Amino acid sequence: MFQLTSRKQLREISKEDEDLENMAKIIEDLNEDKHIIGLYDKEKMDEWMKKMIMTKQ
Repeated sequence: MFQLTSRKQLREISKEDEDLENMAKIIEDLNEDKHIIGLYDKEKMDEWMKKMIMTKQ
């Protein structure tokens, strides 16, 4: 399920299975959580900063 690339695919694969529908809901909620999104952005920024520091040495 984690290899799906769209919400539509997630909904289609979880249809008529209560456990999968619950997981799909959790995944969609996390996907919209501003704190989770912020963690991803911070990780990307940290990687960029590390690259910039390394190229200046």
